Amino acid sequence: MKTNYCKEHRAYLPEGLECPACVHRDRDRFREALEKIIELNRQHAVDMNGDAKSAERWACVRVARAALGREGVGNEPAP
Repeated sequence: MKTNYCKEHRAYLPEGLECPACVHRDRDRFREALEKIIELNRQHAVDMNGDAKSAERWACVRVARAALGREGVGNEPAP
């Protein structure tokens, strides 16, 4: 049987499986990046027209919210 090896965590895993610790770390990193994208775009909307809610119509914010599972969220800041 073939195995994968995670050098960072020094763990052998069955072929096709990724290191759970690495997956968890990457998921957290991507979540933080998506939240930052939303935050920066909302600030840009405030700078442009004084209304952070207008950023909710922008594709980048809609896609980021969908990826986070928060579709339809209004003007609440990311947690």
